[in-house]
Amino acid sequence: MNTSNQNRFRTEIDVFQRLRADLIAIAAGDGPTEAELAAAPIVDLYEVTTRSLPAIAGQIDGQSFGPSDCREASLLILYAPKLGWVMTRSGYFRLGAPATSK
Repeated sequence: MNTSNQNRFRTEIDVFQRLRADLIAIAAGDGPTEAELAAAPIVDLYEVTTRSLPAIAGQIDGQSFGPSDCREASLLILYAPKLGWVMTRSGYFRLGAPATSK
């Protein structure tokens, strides 16, 4: 296997190891902390959607480049609308307003 593929797989392994640790903590009753949620970007006008697996799409705010008009979709790991957050492959997001029904 070439170095590029090894690095890509190492990155994926790191992401899934972080997700595993987060899921274990959530299962033990230790969800995201107030500090983690305060630092998390807000996904606004969100909707649960699907790719080949469930995903969330919406306008991502809170990035270093400022609000975005584009819609992004990220693999949905945990959906906790009553708690106001979701966990995606990329990490936690706070939920803003849901998209209106079409």
